[in-house]
Amino acid sequence: MTVKNNDRLDESLSFALTLTRAIAIILVTGFHTYRRIGYPTAKIGSFNLYGIFEYGDFGVGLFFLLAGFLAYYSMSKQDYKQFNELAISFYTNRFLRLAPAYYISLFIWYILIENGIAIKSYGLKDIITHIFFIHNLWEDTIYSTSGVFWYLAPLMQMYLITPIIFFVDSKINRVKSYNLVIGIIYVISFLPGYICKDYSNPLFYRSPFVWLPCYLTGILLYKKKNFKPPPSGLLLLILTWLFFVMYRPTILIVNLIIYYLIISNVLGCIIIYSNAYWIKLPCYLKDITVLISNASYSIYLYNYIFASFDIIVDKHLAFVLIFAITVGFGLFMYECIEKPLNNYIKRWMGHN
Repeated sequence: MTVKNNDRLDESLSFALTLTRAIAIILVTGFHTYRRIGYPTAKIGSFNLYGIFEYGDFGVGLFFLLAGFLAYYSMSKQDYKQFNELAISFYTNRFLRLAPAYYISLFIWYILIENGIAIKSYGLKDIITHIFFIHNLWEDTIYSTSGVFWYLAPLMQMYLITPIIFFVDSKINRVKSYNLVIGIIYVISFLPGYICKDYSNPLFYRSPFVWLPCYLTGILLYKKKNFKPPPSGLLLLILTWLFFVMYRPTILIVNLIIYYLIISNVLGCIIIYSNAYWIKLPCYLKDITVLISNASYSIYLYNYIFASFDIIVDKHLAFVLIFAITVGFGLFMYECIEKPLNNYIKRWMGHN
């Protein structure tokens, strides 16, 4: 029996996802730039204009949340006769979407390192572990080549279990206590983050287990994508997020990882459930958002390109220059490499 799915995303929700991706890459790039120039401050009263860039992991959490949403959407819209067909198709699509541009960026980074332009260590172990997306399993490879590549390892590892999650979910979704079971699983998923607490153990912190709550939040948001929260509920979400960001409750800041996970998830919910408002943005803002979102993967892959240059200017000017160089180079690599690659792969897949 063939299972047919005709699920499609409406325009406003699709743009909300585009906006989520754009915000995520801005937060991540801003954080790396902010750290590169020595954590400057620019205060207006007690408010630090750079404050939002202290929370770079908000962006990472948004990326995982978005990945969960789109992975489940990708699986839900496919027609299949056997579950193994669905799984193979999903793995193939995800690999071909991420790997080609990533492998080219690896090659470029190795050239930069070999010529002393980028200061990083690399060897056979680094190359092999990065090719197979397992570089987050060893401390000496997790940040080698380029520090941002760590994200791709837990992401691909989460993709490995996604078909299993999809299969189990399809079997239990008619159970009376389904919502309770899902709720318990979701709460339990925060346990690794609670145990991890902070950055002191990079192998644990950069594992898929710690970031699984964001991925699951994305899946749940997909399953509840047609839910329309009342304006009062949306306002409560926004106030909750602002409260956590501005005041950092002591009970949570003791556990930095849980803090980041909650902030990322709440922010993702706000953006996606506010989709009816985002679609009303002026056309030029939507065009910029789409441009940044489309190139976000390439911007991320080359997010440390600024490390190849010494910019000796005022810190505030340096922030603007480094941020612009990073985004500009990412846009260039998207147009020259990622976009043509994706178009070629789509044509190739269409002929097979």
